[in-house]
Amino acid sequence: MTSPPKQVDFEKVVEHYSKREVKEEIFSFSKNRWIAVHCQRKDKKNRNLMFRYKKNGHPLAIGDPDDIEAIMKSLKIFFPRTFYSSVLRFNRVLLEEDVKDLSNAIAAMPTWDIDLEKDDWRLAIFAAKLILKALESENVSKSVMFKWSGEGMHIHINDNAFSPEIYKKIHPLDLAYSVTEYIIRKIRKDLPIGVRVDNEIDPQRVFTAPLSLHRNLDRVAVVIERNSLDSFNLSWVDIDGYIHFSGWKDFEKGEADDLAKKAFLEIGGYPSSHKVTPKRDLGEDISDKIRDIEKKLKDEGYL
Repeated sequence: MTSPPKQVDFEKVVEHYSKREVKEEIFSFSKNRWIAVHCQRKDKKNRNLMFRYKKNGHPLAIGDPDDIEAIMKSLKIFFPRTFYSSVLRFNRVLLEEDVKDLSNAIAAMPTWDIDLEKDDWRLAIFAAKLILKALESENVSKSVMFKWSGEGMHIHINDNAFSPEIYKKIHPLDLAYSVTEYIIRKIRKDLPIGVRVDNEIDPQRVFTAPLSLHRNLDRVAVVIERNSLDSFNLSWVDIDGYIHFSGWKDFEKGEADDLAKKAFLEIGGYPSSHKVTPKRDLGEDISDKIRDIEKKLKDEGYL
């Protein structure tokens, strides 16, 4: 067997993913999502291999916490290291068409990807607090997840914070894209030099699962409780003694509905030739504030 690149021994990677907490957290994040597994073995072009399909051509998915170890075993000759999950949640993830057909998507996570141009984790925390403040100003606070990704942070809104009714009016892909972009535009001017916050929402996009290992660094993707952001430091992500907040699963159903409506009206849907949701199809339950804005725009000839 070819030896993997020099990081922690592969046996230690296997040991990490055999832990019950690790398996359960990855499963909770990945259920009904299309997953990807990043490996240490490289292809002929010296790129790390990433797997998204099984040998039979079906998409990789996790239906049970113990599937983590099964996937590790099935890919062991490639030295699997990092688990990712799709931004979209699907009605089912069995066949290739299930993950390629957008009509099969039932929910999505608005996500802010905080990248650092220099290795200063404090800048990521600063940006995370800006995003939290912006979300709180939109009355969204109980469904927000802060995850250290290895070299930066991912901030997600739990997709259950949006009611089934709002998903019927705004396609999950459109919803996630517009909410993410709306908040970025609110905070962009306040971001410090050396920090970039990107909107990377697209149908194929995957994000690191909680308690997964980083693809290059010997760090664990831990979730930080929002009231502990100021206490965080890089010792929390150590593979031998990580500190992780398992309460990230908490949410308040519907608390982000008004934000979704406002963001979709201002930003529009996912920018592609195929518009998933008609921009104006929000029904009669739209908030008074948004109705007033639309009326004013119509009266002035903008709509």
